[in-house]
Amino acid sequence: MVSEAEQPASTERVALGRLLWLGPLVVVGSVAANLAISEVARSALGVASFPPLMPEPLILFTVVGVTGAIIVFALIARFSSWPIRLFRIFGVVALLVSFLPDIALLVTRAMPGTSVRSVAVLMFLHVVAAAITLVLLTTLAREPRAQG
Repeated sequence: MVSEAEQPASTERVALGRLLWLGPLVVVGSVAANLAISEVARSALGVASFPPLMPEPLILFTVVGVTGAIIVFALIARFSSWPIRLFRIFGVVALLVSFLPDIALLVTRAMPGTSVRSVAVLMFLHVVAAAITLVLLTTLAREPRAQG
C-alpha cells in the first residue's frame, strides 16, 4: 500500500458519494435543456415532424445516454488515477461516435421529417447533453484538494 506522502500530488480524486445527488441533477438538467431546445427548434425552425425531437423519445434517449455516462464516470473514477482527464477524453470520443447514427439517418432519410436542419438540431442536442454532463460531473464531483 502506498502512503499518502508517496502518492503523486497531482492525482485527481472524485467524491463518488456526490454522485447520489449529482447524477439526478445532471439527468434532469440535460433533459430540461434538450426539451427546451427541441421545443424552440420544432416551433421556430420547422422541424416539427421529426420523431427524435418529440418529447417522449427525446426524454428517453437523454435519460439513457446521460445515465450511461454517469455510470461510466463512476467506473472510471473508481479505477483510474486520472478520472477527470480520462472521462473528458472518453466523453468527447463518445460524443463524436454519437453523431454516426445521426449522419446515417441523414444519408438514408429513413425517418419522416429528416432534413439537414432536423439532424443538425439532433446533433446539437447531443452536444448540449454532453456539455452539461462533462462540466457538472468533472467539476462538482471533484474532491477538494487538501490544504497543506
